[in-house]
Amino acid sequence: KPASSSSASSGAVKNAPPTAKAKLDPKDFIFLKKKGETLVKAPGSINGQQFVIDSCVDCTIYVMDVCDSLMIDDCVNCKIVVGPTTGSIFIRDCTDCRCVFMCRQYRSRDCKNIDTYLHVTTRPIIETSTNMRFGCWDFHYQGLKEQMDTAGISVYQNFWSHIYNFNPDSATWSLLPPGHT
Repeated sequence: KPASSSSASSGAVKNAPPTAKAKLDPKDFIFLKKKGETLVKAPGSINGQQFVIDSCVDCTIYVMDVCDSLMIDDCVNCKIVVGPTTGSIFIRDCTDCRCVFMCRQYRSRDCKNIDTYLHVTTRPIIETSTNMRFGCWDFHYQGLKEQMDTAGISVYQNFWSHIYNFNPDSATWSLLPPGHT
């Protein structure tokens, strides 16, 4: 016997109330005024949000989660490693830093003595910076492939050595020698 419309509707799923979004704390997405520390953002701790590194000195910094974008300002003598970034990494007013970045766009302004190992899907841009040195990304960790997929970054598209210099008369850059780590 076919089911009646009343019995078919009695098994319908009721709409569940919307779940509240977790409130984000801006302090979880910034390393600010740190000195001589090792700082780590583990996988799953940023979840595609923007991240900021500002006014750090003599720090070793690992951002090992997918970010939307990353701003780095006024850092001195830091080592900074950043996993896949769906947007841009913008480094400004930094001195004597060593960086390992994976992103869609890289920009630098007013930096001095920066070594950057890069995987970038567009041409890296430098502006009013001196002694900028570039090498190819050579850093691996568990979960990197999945993060690259999430960020939409292909292992086959890397323009790390195709530097665009906005100020060719004032900014200097070079490629790091092969095997330099």
